[in-house]
Amino acid sequence: MRIPSVKGWVLYDGDCAFCIGWLHFCTLVLRRRGFEVDALQAEWVPDSLGMAPDEVLHDLKLLTSGVRPTRG
Repeated sequence: MRIPSVKGWVLYDGDCAFCIGWLHFCTLVLRRRGFEVDALQAEWVPDSLGMAPDEVLHDLKLLTSGVRPTRG
């Protein structure tokens, strides 16, 4: 189960060493500011972004609270 987010989600490439390293240092800061983090490869992400699964892996994404993630 995902923790509800106040402001949104920072979505990153879970296969990217740079992204994983960056989030290792930034996750606590992001959470204090109301954001959660999850991998772009998470099952709920493509539907929530309205994109095909192969399209979501092109960039870091910010999903704001105006768009609700689909919970599976």
